[in-house]
Amino acid sequence: MEHGLTVGQYLQKQREEKKVPLEDVASVTRITLANLQALERDEFYRLPAETFARGFLRAYAKSLDLDPVQIIDLYKRQTEEEKNQIQERELAARPSPSFLKNILNLFFGFIATLAGASPSFSSGKVILPPKN
Repeated sequence: MEHGLTVGQYLQKQREEKKVPLEDVASVTRITLANLQALERDEFYRLPAETFARGFLRAYAKSLDLDPVQIIDLYKRQTEEEKNQIQERELAARPSPSFLKNILNLFFGFIATLAGASPSFSSGKVILPPKN
C-alpha cells in the first residue's frame, strides 16, 4: 500500500497502471459505473449501505488481482479516521456543559420571574397559609 493515498485513490491508481477501463471493471464485477466512481472518489455515502461498500471494494480489488483484505483494512482505517475527525469537530463546536447549564438557569429563572413565581433559592423563612 502506498502511504498518503485513500482507498479510492489507490484503487484508481492500480486500475490505471494496469490500463483497465472502469467499464471493464463494471462488467466483470457487475457494479454500476456510478458506484465504482463513488468508490474511486471515496464517496461512500453515495452507496446504499456500508455492507455494500465493503462488498464492492472486495469485488473491485479481486478484479484487479489485489488483496481484498488489505483493501478492506485500508477502508476501515480511513472511515474510522474520518469518524474520529467528525467527532472531534463536533466536540469542539459544542458549548461547555457549565456554560449551557448557566444559560438554562438564567432562562428558566427569567421565565419563572415573568410568571410571578418566587425565586428558586430560599430566604430561610417558611410562610404557611393561616389555619381556619
